[in-house]
Amino acid sequence: MKRVLFIVVGLAVTLFCAIASADSQKDNNLLYRAIFGDGGRLCQVIEETQTRRESAPPTTRVVSPTEPYQGFGMSRAVFGFRLGGFYVTDAYGKEPDPDASFGLLFRTPLSRHMYRVGRIEIAFDTNVYKMKHDYSSPITDFYERYYEVTLSYLGYLPGYNVAPNIYWGIGFGYGNNSMTVKVGSSTSSDDWDSPIIVLRLGWDTLEGFFFEISYRWMLDDDDIYIQSLFQVAIGLYF
Repeated sequence: MKRVLFIVVGLAVTLFCAIASADSQKDNNLLYRAIFGDGGRLCQVIEETQTRRESAPPTTRVVSPTEPYQGFGMSRAVFGFRLGGFYVTDAYGKEPDPDASFGLLFRTPLSRHMYRVGRIEIAFDTNVYKMKHDYSSPITDFYERYYEVTLSYLGYLPGYNVAPNIYWGIGFGYGNNSMTVKVGSSTSSDDWDSPIIVLRLGWDTLEGFFFEISYRWMLDDDDIYIQSLFQVAIGLYF
């Protein structure tokens, strides 16, 4: 009798453990699904997300070009002056010595909204003192004077990425050359004039300062002593 009772108790304990284990497993599965969802659905979501990432076109960064800073020298008309030197490169006779130069100028943009159109310059330039010749007795002084009035167009190098600080120019105008010879107390002088053409190359801060080299030719070279001049100058404007 005890043996039968022992067997029955053992079977009951075994059955209870099996049921408890199954319930525990069932609870664990329900908890897992409640937290993570269905495993197959989770894999499907991961695959769809990966597919969308692979099929999406790569994003490209669009950089908007920035307009170079123009400064007030490009946005409005300015008045200024330049100081430098005149160097005679060709003359009918011997070239006179270099002399300091001084000029007044007016510059205005052709368009305030399209700086690449360029600017117009109206200028007056002259030598400061004397472009002297070598001389000997009885000559007591022998020198040249020169002045010009010019109208020039100032343009810029092609290409968007080039700032407008570097400029080139071409101009036309009027040039006057006078020669003076002194012998003792007597003085004789003569002067000539000619249309001229000017080429310019410069660098401008666009904030009031520029550096420029220029070359001019006398077109009426049969009636003027000086044939061509070279000028190096720095300028200020406001």
